[in-house]
Amino acid sequence: MSRLVAVIVVALGSVSVGCGGEDPAPPETPPGEGSDMEGSDMEGSDMEGTATDEPGDPEGFEFAITGRSAPMTANAELKVVEGEVPVHVAIMSHTSGSDFMMIDLTFDGLDEALGSHNVQLSLPDDGTHFANLSLDDTWYYSQGGEIAVSVSANGSIEGSFDIDLARGTLGGPDEPVVFAPSDVATELKGTFSGSWQLNCHSRLMGHMALIVGGDYCDDLVFSE
Repeated sequence: MSRLVAVIVVALGSVSVGCGGEDPAPPETPPGEGSDMEGSDMEGSDMEGTATDEPGDPEGFEFAITGRSAPMTANAELKVVEGEVPVHVAIMSHTSGSDFMMIDLTFDGLDEALGSHNVQLSLPDDGTHFANLSLDDTWYYSQGGEIAVSVSANGSIEGSFDIDLARGTLGGPDEPVVFAPSDVATELKGTFSGSWQLNCHSRLMGHMALIVGGDYCDDLVFSE
């Protein structure tokens, strides 16, 4: 793993839901069934990607970044943990190389997560909705912009994003990750559609340990 990827993994650690020290397991099946890039850092780059019917992507999730043609495999998860109010909607995509992107949206409960939303994005450590990505071995993260997303109770998800990106800077090996805004933001636009998967954890009775699935997850009701 490159240092850049390792730093972003650490940066995303705060949004990992329900691990409780356990290794995450494959997510469950859900119930039921643009403009040019702006910013000198990305001008002229190959910026549109799609993912459909890729191996390991049976739902044919589609993800496109305006202006980039490298194919991207993508998926979306609805992350729920028994006893915790926040519910995360995470959209993740990656190429066969080192490029990847994660959008993380946080809502106050399952009912709030379902439905149509238009939310503002912010720095990863300064809000509930943000993006973190690596393109052409360069680290970027959201400092503004917005995403429109519709999360259906039947398992479908679709949306579009228009993100103002700041370029990340790696410090020394022992220095903390710092998310600082850029004076001139880089614009990133795209769309996605497909099916979300449920990533749910229940708590074992009598203690705080988490398990994948369980009675709490089995009893979840999805309605809009």
